[in-house]
Amino acid sequence: AEVEDLYRPYKPKRRTRATMAREKGLAPLADAIFLQQKMDLQAAAGKFIDEEKGVLTCEDALAGAHDIIAEMISDSADARAELRDAFHRTSALTAKAAKEEDSVYRQYYDFSESYRTLPSHRILAVNRGEKDGFLKVSMVMDAVSAKDALHRRFVKNDGDTGRFVAACADDAYDRLLQPSLESELRRAGLTTAYLEDDELLQTCIRKLSVTSLDDMYAAIGYGGITCTRAVNRFKDEIARAARAQAQSQKSELDRINEAVERRSAQPAKAVQGVLVEGMDNCLIKFSRCCTPVPGDPIIGFITRGQGVSIHRADCPNYLNSLCKREQEGRWLNVSWADKTLGLYSTTLRILARDRNGLILDIAAVLNALNAKVRSLNARSLPEGNALVYVTTEVPDLASLRLIIARIRTLGGVREIDRGNG
Repeated sequence: AEVEDLYRPYKPKRRTRATMAREKGLAPLADAIFLQQKMDLQAAAGKFIDEEKGVLTCEDALAGAHDIIAEMISDSADARAELRDAFHRTSALTAKAAKEEDSVYRQYYDFSESYRTLPSHRILAVNRGEKDGFLKVSMVMDAVSAKDALHRRFVKNDGDTGRFVAACADDAYDRLLQPSLESELRRAGLTTAYLEDDELLQTCIRKLSVTSLDDMYAAIGYGGITCTRAVNRFKDEIARAARAQAQSQKSELDRINEAVERRSAQPAKAVQGVLVEGMDNCLIKFSRCCTPVPGDPIIGFITRGQGVSIHRADCPNYLNSLCKREQEGRWLNVSWADKTLGLYSTTLRILARDRNGLILDIAAVLNALNAKVRSLNARSLPEGNALVYVTTEVPDLASLRLIIARIRTLGGVREIDRGNG
């Protein structure tokens, strides 16, 4: 679960309210509000009104920022871990009658018990009652305590921005976190139903290197086999059996069609995480003028003898070349692959008040975020300013934006933007 939480912000999602808000260009507004510095929310939101994008009023802009912040809170690995631990300790499984009809599940028609102490046979009975349509089952969780925990973690003040973030945290819990964690909690463990399949049981016992179910229990008791290993073995075998059953139900024609589709499908091969339209395995290099990273809109330029140079779509060199006739036909469409691996180098330009400790503060932020730094250079400017260039390596644009947001909170920082490599 912890690994899933860390990957969650980068996992491809279906279109959500936050996704649509980001498409309308409201991410910078959400980032600014989430920092919770003193600001006029209406004035800040007014800068993002854009009729073409469907942002007609300040309220529309703030609603979009609200959705983005709520999803950011929901995707926080630390917040999810804290709530998951609390739910495991304090939640209760409840069941109510789904119909006015007597059944073997009558004892669960008004049932509630702490999830932590529930024996497996009761979980099995309740699950069967729900599947048969006699029970309505739900998890009861302490919403007040959960929301208080989110407030302590994310709300920094009691001003306008703090109250806005608090409302986002409440919405994140009600709409995103609670349903997700309830679903996760209810499917977290195996019931004893798997013990009814003798063939599956014998397979698992054999692969655990024991001779009987009693021997497996004894091995778990004295520590020869961990519970995690035993449960994972059963889960693997159940999944394998389900796949085999689904495959056996396919007709011969289905299998032939699938084979034809696999042979005919020839997806473009990514090079360094980039797909080049109409070209495979060509030489790729990332331009130093704009240092693109996964998540940036990009464009490709056919160089003389050095392959395809990848630029950001807002790169000044690209925009200036559009009116140059001699470069017509040398720009081509490129895109990031669905999965990009490794780190990508990019440079940040920071204009700040020249003060003692500025470089140490920037380095501390980068270290706290585990950012790999290739270079950090600074020089003094007139009128008490300093210019700092940081070249760092990041996996994607979301990680870069987090670094930018954290550095922006440092004292004396006046501007921060993507500099030249």
